Amino acid sequence: RLALGTAIDRGQIKDVLLGGLGITLYSEYMGPEYPGWDPSRESGAWTFEGDRIDNTGTQQSIPYVLADGDIAAAGALLDAAGYPLVGSERPGIGDQLTLQKYPAEAGEVGMEVGDTVNSTWSQLGINVSQLVEDYGGVISPRMRRREQFLPVLKNGDVNSSVFPLDWPYPPVDSSISRPGWGVGFESPYLSSQHFSIRGSQDRAYREFEHMETADYMIYWQLYNGVFQIPRGVVATDKITGIKVEQTHYGGATGYGNPESITIK
Repeated sequence: RLALGTAIDRGQIKDVLLGGLGITLYSEYMGPEYPGWDPSRESGAWTFEGDRIDNTGTQQSIPYVLADGDIAAAGALLDAAGYPLVGSERPGIGDQLTLQKYPAEAGEVGMEVGDTVNSTWSQLGINVSQLVEDYGGVISPRMRRREQFLPVLKNGDVNSSVFPLDWPYPPVDSSISRPGWGVGFESPYLSSQHFSIRGSQDRAYREFEHMETADYMIYWQLYNGVFQIPRGVVATDKITGIKVEQTHYGGATGYGNPESITIK
């Protein structure tokens, strides 16, 4: 997962496909607009169970900002993981990888992003086939039933950048979100962190554990991030001011308060 994420050229995707808009992300739940963001921070090393361990051997701390679009570094990581390049493929991982994609919050440009990621991974010796399916009719029901096993290029919990630092991360990484939307894998540590943070009345503890959770997710690369979609407002010159608070899944038009918009 780290290798695949390191290979993605997020800068090119942003500049070419997004016209310079949006913000590059290296993890779905942590980025420049997220509380606690520190580009110089590193994750430390972790067991899957959620215990910090020393940086030894191949168990090395992961930086919050990856080497962007570094095919050579990604290839070296795959070699170290036991997937060396044999001819033009990497047996064991390069035989076949199916990547699902669909237009999500970013719109149709997400399909172009999928093509770009596909092309990048093929340079590593990984054969990638793309599967385009309807989200509402096919993918979302599988997410709810926990029957979604293929990697999906999509938006996860895309507006959690507005969560306060002392809030837990969303519960969709485990079965505690049943019968709602889930990503299709189970992380006992993330489940325990969700309840631990919610149940504490100590704000300093909640903030500390929030960042511990971020470190864990960066280390295990549970979500490779690509970009945070721009949340701008398009208006005519008659509108001289918009005064609204950013909310989770909220928009400037959803408040029903005419005083929030100043019209010339």
